[in-house]
Amino acid sequence: AVTTPKVALQAHRCRFIDWVPDGIESLAWSKDGTLLAVGRKQGTIEVLSASAGFFRTHEFASLDPVAAESDASSSTSPSSPNTRALAWGPNDRLFSSGTSGLISEWSLSTLSRKQVATSYGGAVWGLATSSSQKLLAAACEDGAVRLFALFNEIAGQDSIELVTTFSRRQG
Repeated sequence: AVTTPKVALQAHRCRFIDWVPDGIESLAWSKDGTLLAVGRKQGTIEVLSASAGFFRTHEFASLDPVAAESDASSSTSPSSPNTRALAWGPNDRLFSSGTSGLISEWSLSTLSRKQVATSYGGAVWGLATSSSQKLLAAACEDGAVRLFALFNEIAGQDSIELVTTFSRRQG
């Protein structure tokens, strides 16, 4: 009788999940061009390093801090799920805004929100820093552009303080 050798087979089990892409709402390059901030539709902010082949180096869950305080369970899903605008300030300071009407600064070292300021004009649809990177312009829902100082000269520290408002002109 002929016997066949017994061979041990290893089975690999693979499961597939339903992947839902997360759209991009905003992009911003750092001034030196080494970092790209990506604002996703569901509220996360990713920071990609151009020098590392666009490898994701940081990720933030962009929660609305007001809603997060009132609902502690919201820490896993953004309550204001969008990042409509991103801008880089001096020394790789990253700013974001959205329909919550808040402007947030993010800390790349602690991966958390560093400070928050109100826009004084509702949802913020665009952010841009001046060439000197001392001012941050916010395009607000009420049609006004508001300028914020990014450094408090008196206190000698980083800040987000309203300087002036350029109201919408009629006609």
